[in-house]
Amino acid sequence: GTVATMAATGWLCDSDFMGGWPSVFYIIGVLGVVWSIAWFLLVFNHPQLHPRISEEEREYILHYCGKKTEKALPLPWKAVFTSLPVWAIIVVHFGINWCFYTLLTELPTYLDKIQHFNLK
Repeated sequence: GTVATMAATGWLCDSDFMGGWPSVFYIIGVLGVVWSIAWFLLVFNHPQLHPRISEEEREYILHYCGKKTEKALPLPWKAVFTSLPVWAIIVVHFGINWCFYTLLTELPTYLDKIQHFNLK
């Protein structure tokens, strides 16, 4: 999605369609709503609720993938949040996301102003 969006946004920003750069937000937003509607209509929580799978497939899923334990074990939240590896993962994940979104938002400006690439 990111690769296709980045490729399309340069062309949309340069076009006169819906005012140029605002069209990116409108088109990506509409595509997100369409994707969500398709997801809500086609995806089901349980095989028992799915209307378009065969009885054989339903039985296979329930037999081989539907095994659950009788009682869930309690999660030791204190041990999780006092664990140094958990905090290392949280800090690294935050840093990676910060860098990625900074790069993602500044890349078109860099390519246009510094590298002098045509954004289309």
